[in-house]
Amino acid sequence: MLSRASAILAGTRVSGGEPAMQRLVALRRRMPHVGLYVVARSTRELEPLLAQLAGLGVDDAFCLESDTDWKHLEREVRRRVQAPPPEEALRALWKEWEANAQRAVAMHLVRNGFRPMNAERAVAWFAMNEKTMREHLSSAGIPSPGLLHRFGLALHGSALGSWGAMERVARRLGLSSAKELQAKRRRVENRLRSSIAHTDPAV
Repeated sequence: MLSRASAILAGTRVSGGEPAMQRLVALRRRMPHVGLYVVARSTRELEPLLAQLAGLGVDDAFCLESDTDWKHLEREVRRRVQAPPPEEALRALWKEWEANAQRAVAMHLVRNGFRPMNAERAVAWFAMNEKTMREHLSSAGIPSPGLLHRFGLALHGSALGSWGAMERVARRLGLSSAKELQAKRRRVENRLRSSIAHTDPAV
């Protein structure tokens, strides 16, 4: 049942009071495609855990101290549910990058391709600047953050294609039109073909 979900909300501790970190690791390992969010009732409880949560593959964390915080959480989860993740593709990437030190970063960028790219949010989540993130990915043989995000967008668009008209799919992904979605898809396809040809001239 959980594997078919679009999003999972978890606390920082399990019902017995122990830290939930091992449970989060198990969830992410079993379900690399699902949006995984952690909630806490205070900033003091959440802040010391943020770096560890990012490394475990958590997509975002929310401190629920006010009505505004709850509304923000609701908005983000609704957006995730409206664009169900492309499970098969994300599972394949998770396996492909199994031994890669930058898997958490790369998977985060692809998995969150359903929402508009926000470089500041991504680098803040992983506590590094954009240049450092780009260098780490490059040294690990993984494309740039921007290309990973656009690839995620294209995967989500393909997964949503069976849901109905492309105009509706584009709106679910925060785009203005199907034409914009198609343009982004073509850009990703061209970049990927170029990368493959560069690494393997026989292709």
